[in-house]
Amino acid sequence: MMPDFRVALRALARTPLSSAAAVLTLALGIGATTAIYGVVEATMLRALPWQGSDRLMDLSITVRPPNEETQAIVWSYPKFETMRSLQRSYEGVAAYTTQELLLSGGDGSERLRMELVSGNYFTLLRAPLALGRGLQPGDDTPQAAPVAVLSHALFMRRFGGDSSLIGRTIVLERDPVTVVGVAPAGFRGLSGEVALWAPISAAPRFSYPEILRERWNHSFDAVGRLRDGVSAASASAEMLALGRQVEAAHPLPEAGDGAVWGARAVTLREAREDASLSRSVLVLFGAVACVLLIACVNVANLLLARAAVRTREFAVRVAIGARRSQVAAQLLAETLLLSLTGGVLGILVASWSTEAVRTLVPASGGHLRTQTAQFLDLSAVRLDGRVLAFGLALSLVTGTLCGVVPALRASRPRLGEALKDGAGASSEGGLTFRRGRSRALLVTGNVALSLLLLVGAGLLSRSFAKARGVDAGFDARGVYTMRVQPPRDSMFAGSRATAFRTSLVSRLGALPGVTAVGTDECAPLSEECPGTIVLSVDGVALPESGARPSIGVHVVNDGYLKAVGGRLIAGRFLDARDREGAPMAAVINLAAAQRLFPRGDAVGKSIGIGFGAWNRAEIVGVIDNINYGAVGREPHAEFYGSYLQVTWGRGLYFMRTAGDPMQLAASARSAVRAESRDLAVYDERTLEQRAGSALGRIRFGAYLLGAFALLGLVLAIIGIYAALAYTVSLRTRELGIRMALGAVRREVVTLIMGRAMLLASVGAAVGLALAWGGARLLRGLVFGISATDPLTFATQTLLILLVCALAAYLPARRASRLDPVQALRSQ
Repeated sequence: MMPDFRVALRALARTPLSSAAAVLTLALGIGATTAIYGVVEATMLRALPWQGSDRLMDLSITVRPPNEETQAIVWSYPKFETMRSLQRSYEGVAAYTTQELLLSGGDGSERLRMELVSGNYFTLLRAPLALGRGLQPGDDTPQAAPVAVLSHALFMRRFGGDSSLIGRTIVLERDPVTVVGVAPAGFRGLSGEVALWAPISAAPRFSYPEILRERWNHSFDAVGRLRDGVSAASASAEMLALGRQVEAAHPLPEAGDGAVWGARAVTLREAREDASLSRSVLVLFGAVACVLLIACVNVANLLLARAAVRTREFAVRVAIGARRSQVAAQLLAETLLLSLTGGVLGILVASWSTEAVRTLVPASGGHLRTQTAQFLDLSAVRLDGRVLAFGLALSLVTGTLCGVVPALRASRPRLGEALKDGAGASSEGGLTFRRGRSRALLVTGNVALSLLLLVGAGLLSRSFAKARGVDAGFDARGVYTMRVQPPRDSMFAGSRATAFRTSLVSRLGALPGVTAVGTDECAPLSEECPGTIVLSVDGVALPESGARPSIGVHVVNDGYLKAVGGRLIAGRFLDARDREGAPMAAVINLAAAQRLFPRGDAVGKSIGIGFGAWNRAEIVGVIDNINYGAVGREPHAEFYGSYLQVTWGRGLYFMRTAGDPMQLAASARSAVRAESRDLAVYDERTLEQRAGSALGRIRFGAYLLGAFALLGLVLAIIGIYAALAYTVSLRTRELGIRMALGAVRREVVTLIMGRAMLLASVGAAVGLALAWGGARLLRGLVFGISATDPLTFATQTLLILLVCALAAYLPARRASRLDPVQALRSQ
């Protein structure tokens, strides 16, 4: 092939513009496809980062409420211990959960994410240590000295990689803890990005005293490693049986609400899958494959045109003895050179595209049950060896696909016709399904694939617009937010927690430009707010045997409603009167009022919930529904109580301002430091950014699919224009004769555009059929509209036809301005 490549290089150099056009077209198609393959590889194909991960199983409790689907939830620690003692399929099982805490010392307190784990956690995952040792079962006892293993990132950043740290103590939440090891670089644990690990027996110190004794507070994930010879199927069957035994060992403290409890075991890979995100990624991969096909169609069309122009050259070669396989190999060599060059440039495009994709990371959402699902973020997308190998293979395959048809046609010239003057004009000058059939099919395919992309992009774009337009009950404009976490010690406990919170709210409210300060545990649309059940309504206890309504709980201050832009419907909001020693007061939202007080007389009545001291509270107001769940979710019942009446130190602070909210960041942090250097500030964002993250999945699909649709449309326009321009150039003599015999310009334009629009109409019909058939893949990804929305299908079809008309009009207009005399002389 080397001689063929040398000849091919000289041939491509003689037509630099067409060669550059082919290379750039392939680079865009290959680059975009390689980038999205990197997303597929990172989220769906890459092996889990633990030795023998195919033997790791995710263990969970299942619950099926009446008339609902079965849900997987995490364990309470007593239930986990019961399961651990009964199971026989695993060589070991471990529990783990995450906790936010403060690391003291140095330049001040730093908030860290810690994983509390069973003593066999590192052994179970077969994780090597960079320094020291991992946690051991002996560390996981109440009598053991407190120890911890640090992440490699924390070890390097906070402690400068000082190996003498092993055996020394650090201060976590005022408690000295001995560092016994450092995890290897890149080890994140099962919960994602974790800064350190401590034994689960330390949970009462870092969380609350009863966490390991409460049977109905489900807080712990569980993982197990299968014994040798035990299959995943048999372990799953055993876990189904164990679910009934665990339920019998921990019966409901009341008659129950009719829910059916059990347990399940699935592979860790299956547990980390998110069907919605996987479908989004696969849809995007299909979309970018369409872009690549459009690029291939364009390049194949270009190669057909080049081959037609060189018809006499190939005929002469065959006439003087060249084998047809040699002619075909020559053209394939040219195509492979184009595709490999395009592939190299495509890798650069993929590198840039990967960085762009990382900025559109979809929020995982609070509905993901398992901690392992946090690995589904796209920050792990990178161009590693496998992705680069995919790009190289894609370049070779693309080159072969683009070049095979032109090579076969060029290798079978009709010698008698090809050696005449004007060769190619008669056979290739048409653009119908009888003459110029190959190019006609390519134009039709261009239109069909472009319409398929446009319909998908239109559906997701309309979904995104509708999601953004939903009234979630709050005003996110001009609000700066930050989380503040105090250490868990006596200085910030009990009444001191209330005093600290009051003082901090006052400091923040005094900052220049701040018009209102609110505080709560969570943000609207976050899907992470705490909740409980309703115990009584207007003094009447709800029966234990019935299904007690669930209700969200918000511990807020009197400025919260103004800070988030909520709306009061009846009564009043919480204020300074609702403090310690005063009657317990509450505000509920409209959804709770309509459900619990259907006659519309909620204000003045009472409600009791299973949270804090609000077992009986007077309802002083009703506010409009603020959505704290997923976008578009039906309003959920919500309860608002004053932080002055309970002990609640940590929180999320909202500061409304008339200017740029991010300009408050530095002064807000200074106000927190002035309150206490032991306070940690983190998660600083505007409320608009928080609301935007709730739209992450819809935005992710809409932006990327829209970008691919635009790219595909541009490539299609170029391809259609090039095909028609080439057709006009081949038909110059014919058009000159027509005009010499009396054809007017309008007739020439109508002739060319008529044939072009016929092909466009056929392509649009094929594209509509493909889009209609593929619409079911978008179900669950669209919001507020049907996946077969008629308006979207109609507008996108009209758009592609208008674009085709424009692409056809320019060559037709040029053809209509031909001088008949010059046209006849040119050939």
